[in-house]
Amino acid sequence: MSRRTGLILALGREDISCPPSQVVLGFEKALPFFKDGNLCEGMYTSTKEAGQRTEASVQVFEYGRYQYVLIGPAGRANYEPDIILIYGDSAQIMRLVQAALFEEGGSLTSNFMGRFDCADYTAGVLNSGKCQVILPCSGDRAFGLTQDFEMAFAIPYSQIDKIINGLQETHKGGVRYPIPFFMNWEATFPPKYVELERLWKEGIE
Repeated sequence: MSRRTGLILALGREDISCPPSQVVLGFEKALPFFKDGNLCEGMYTSTKEAGQRTEASVQVFEYGRYQYVLIGPAGRANYEPDIILIYGDSAQIMRLVQAALFEEGGSLTSNFMGRFDCADYTAGVLNSGKCQVILPCSGDRAFGLTQDFEMAFAIPYSQIDKIINGLQETHKGGVRYPIPFFMNWEATFPPKYVELERLWKEGIE
């Protein structure tokens, strides 16, 4: 709703209907029923044991750490955010990855499981203190209206100046968006076209 209509929203336990998200945000406890893989079995994993491994990999906030989450468009927010989340196509997200790596180099590590992107761009970012490439999950697509061509990029707000500088400097270095096409080649044509060109050059009438 923030993304599509520009609203600033404060969400607490009573405002969020997705049970797994309650665990991610620390609004409810991760009961054994959750940890044991019951939510995954038969839907995301073949067995409860596989589901248990999946749930163990989910980044969550500890229970009770937060009472509310405040969400709003970056251009309208009258508060300092903890995280900036940017949606874009794969080329735009690539540019953000390049920007994030400009100062220190290396590579960016992100986690993908096809679910729980709410964990990836909240607890995953704040717990690690690092940027994350986000693969939107089924819920983000069904309820958040995220399109098939979109990905997302989550930035700890403490690193926003580094990202802006990285975008500017890589742009200066020739890494651009939109991606410029390489067109410095000579076209080839059918043999009869080439023959006509030869006749002109040789002055044959």
